Amino acid sequence: MTAPSRSDSQSEPGTSTEPMQGLAERLSPDLEAARNRISGRFGLVPSFFMMARDEPPIVDAMFGMVEFTYFDSPLPTLFKERLFTYVSRFCAVPYCMARHCAFLVGCGNVAGHPDVEGISVDEAVALLERPFPNAERRDEILAQLRAVEGELDQWPNPTSALADTILCAAAVVFVLPQEHEPLLAELERVLGSRRHNYLMLFLGFIRFAHFWTESHPQLRIEDDVEHLLGEQRALAKWVATYANRTEMEVTQAKAEILELERLRARTEKSERDVADLREEVATQMRAAQAAEAERRATASFMATVSHELRTPLNAVIGYTELLQSGLGGSLGDTALSYIARIKATAHHQQQIIEEILSFSRLDAGRESVRVEAVSLAELHDEVCAVIVPLAESRGLTFTANFIDAPAALTTDPGKLRQVLLNLLGNAVKFTRAGSVTLTVAGASDSIAFTVTDTGPGILAADRERIFEPFVQLDAGSTREVGGTGLGLAITKRLVGLLDGDISVDAKEGGGSTFVVSLPREKRSPAHA
Repeated sequence: MTAPSRSDSQSEPGTSTEPMQGLAERLSPDLEAARNRISGRFGLVPSFFMMARDEPPIVDAMFGMVEFTYFDSPLPTLFKERLFTYVSRFCAVPYCMARHCAFLVGCGNVAGHPDVEGISVDEAVALLERPFPNAERRDEILAQLRAVEGELDQWPNPTSALADTILCAAAVVFVLPQEHEPLLAELERVLGSRRHNYLMLFLGFIRFAHFWTESHPQLRIEDDVEHLLGEQRALAKWVATYANRTEMEVTQAKAEILELERLRARTEKSERDVADLREEVATQMRAAQAAEAERRATASFMATVSHELRTPLNAVIGYTELLQSGLGGSLGDTALSYIARIKATAHHQQQIIEEILSFSRLDAGRESVRVEAVSLAELHDEVCAVIVPLAESRGLTFTANFIDAPAALTTDPGKLRQVLLNLLGNAVKFTRAGSVTLTVAGASDSIAFTVTDTGPGILAADRERIFEPFVQLDAGSTREVGGTGLGLAITKRLVGLLDGDISVDAKEGGGSTFVVSLPREKRSPAHA
């Protein structure tokens, strides 16, 4: 194809072709001077300027803006023209894109520089056919710019991948500036403030050119562009159909951005939820740590106080025994009865202190389990030796029945003994008349220890509360028989250490049954 002449022998917009001499006669001197300046740089006079031909100051001001932001910008000449052509696809009027595509291939001076050679029409069509970067490509562009270390000391080679990345980035921030602030920031970092400012001015001029073109739809395509489109069918076809294509591209890009915003909003909400959850967990952990520290401090305090109380009690019991033995001289019956009461009271207080010490060890997690074989016959004798005298002193009948029980089981003997003595001691203590019975029955892999009494029973609502520390259901009877309300709490924790279960079945109005079920063999030692 032979490019049209670069003369300004073109018709005025909206008029038929007429000799240049006749047109010049109708132009004012000011407008003629502006026209000569425009022709000198462009190599022709684009219709873009002639829409304001009756206002020479407007034409002159417009061309001054073109010279500063377009012609004299330090950006590379072909970069400017290729970018102008590429983003002009998004102008609603074909004139803008067609005119700059013509500049790019050499129909007029390329970016106002007559010495710069244009590109081929095939290259121009390839540029126009390049899709607008989708979301994935925009992310790649951002990553490529971020990979550049520091500010460029010169513009990259026009044929390099980096130059192409900068062109695509500039196109994206032109079409979608508000949605791509990170991309804009990276362009400024890579190009430096001077080149970046010139690039922004150039993009601003393109936006002005689009607005001017769209506000003057009567702009006609000049003769050189008509000739170009007539000779190059591929370019003409693209110009005729580009509007729908670019509209779809921008719509898709905006839809992708909208979806990204939704994802970002969901991500931010998830991050806030996670942060709130972490704060809640941290608060709960701090509360748990504070509660654990308080619990341990309380247990330590209780152990210390109990120890300090037990020491003088041991002395009291020791002195009463010395007095009872006659080492302090002979005493009358009244004095001996007083000493016996003192000794009984001291033993009772000692038992309370032992319960507190035991509970504090369990609560602080300092109670260990020592597993060994336990003879049930020996256990029977030990329990009877303690409980029978207690039952007889209250006029109760105590019976120990071992039904199909094995000879032995594997557990902690001391803790099992304490569990049974606690349950049987409670039964004797709260039963005013009747009997207390211990029944031991074996199953295939477990043994059940059942303690039954004919005492006052327990209300259904209280059957879980009785295992809580310091709970005493009947204040009157408690004052009568004494106690701390720790016995059943200790018992339940000891049963748990032995990998067993404890349950209660107490009828309202009379009779209680506690059942402790333990494995025949406890294999793994545990700590409270």
